[in-house]
Amino acid sequence: MTLLKKQLCLVLLLCGLIGMSASKVHAQAQHFFGVKEGVSFTNISSSQPLNQEAIKSWMNAGLVYKYYSGKWVGLQAGVNLADKGYESNDTTKRYRSIEVPVVSQFHVELWKLRLMAQFGLYGAYILGADLEYADADGQIQKTTYTFQDYEKRWDCGTVFGAGLSVMLKPIEIQFEYNYHFGLLYMQDPREPGPGSIFKRHNQSIVSMGILVAF
Repeated sequence: MTLLKKQLCLVLLLCGLIGMSASKVHAQAQHFFGVKEGVSFTNISSSQPLNQEAIKSWMNAGLVYKYYSGKWVGLQAGVNLADKGYESNDTTKRYRSIEVPVVSQFHVELWKLRLMAQFGLYGAYILGADLEYADADGQIQKTTYTFQDYEKRWDCGTVFGAGLSVMLKPIEIQFEYNYHFGLLYMQDPREPGPGSIFKRHNQSIVSMGILVAF
């Protein structure tokens, strides 16, 4: 089985599991809405060595909606404004993107704590990108990056994570760790030259959110 077929099978499996969790309606159903902010460590994986290094970003903020259909199973979705990127050859490339993660969330309640494990999918659109580098005087310069025809703005991938919520009814303070791995190439693989270096985004995110039950 090729890598692409394995990725498609994984996406279909995750979609099925997310749909199953959303369809289980229970009398104890709960709805939550809130905001979140986090720090991310982002990088790329590539088919050829690019001497890339991960970068840190404080821009990973957004809205969160969570639905618990029963005692163990729930669904969480959101809209995030996020930075992605990497550093290579003393130049940092940062992408500004909008992300929509949707995950199945399994949870266990212990006193006023809720332990969570989650997995699912995300979709994203890259709004723009900047390049940062040091000039001859050591000053940091920033320029707007111009996208080439073979570069893609759309992205999607898998999400795996875990978390802990402190339940202060009707408020929950939620701490999460999530790992995003892109399934789409950042360039069209049919293009020659730079497009032949297959790159994908990956991102580790540590975040805190405040949600209100309604």
